[in-house]
Formats: sequence, C-alpha cells, structure tokens
Amino acid sequence: QHSFFTYSYAVRASKIEIVECLLKSGGCEVNAQTKGSKATALHRACMKGRPEIVQLLLSKLFVSLGIFLLEKVNHSCTYSEYGCNPNITDEDGRTALHLCNLDSTPEKEDCAKLLSNVTDNTLTD
Repeated sequence: QHSFFTYSYAVRASKIEIVECLLKSGGCEVNAQTKGSKATALHRACMKGRPEIVQLLLSKLFVSLGIFLLEKVNHSCTYSEYGCNPNITDEDGRTALHLCNLDSTPEKEDCAKLLSNVTDNTLTD
C-alpha cells in the first residue's frame, strides 16, 4: 500500500528515477490499479502527458521487441509479463491510449505514439 502511493505520486510528478527504482526493486506492481478510478500508472502518465514515464513503463516490452522511444513501427507486438499492460481499462472503460486523446498536447501525442505500437487485439491479460 505504502509503495503504491509512492509509485503513483512519482508517476504523476514525473519522478522517473523513483519510478525506475521502484520497478527495478520489485517495490510495486506495474499494473496496480487505484481503488477508486481503477487507473494504472500508465493511465496517470498519459493523463499528465509524461512520455518518458510511458516509455519506462513499456520499456521491457519495447526493448524485447527492438522498439525505441517515439519510433513508429508498423507492426503490433504481444504483451509481455515484464512490461505494463496497455489494455487495462479504468472504471470508465478507458485505456491509457483513450486518455491521450481526451485533449491534444504535444506530450500526450508523444504518449499516444508510444502506445500506438501495441494494439488491443494482440495483447492479453
């Protein structure tokens, strides 16, 4: 519980070093959801327009497939247990990609570009 609060705050505040430390140490579950809105860290990073956090949360998935930050690749990939799952929905049924499209900013567009490399129909829980 305590580490989830730290993890959630670090994502919202774009404290990439803290997020990375918690992920590497196993101090948090990458796909953990908040009790109220059922948002994940990926949802929070997209709402705040934090592409560097989105990349970190997806990094093990991307690195294993040779996909790099903001590089548009025209193929889909499969979910890896080591990266976060971009198909998780919040209490309103929205994925992180949906949240990128609520209002357009360059940062949210960068988040959407990262998420566009993974597709709903190729990912599983």
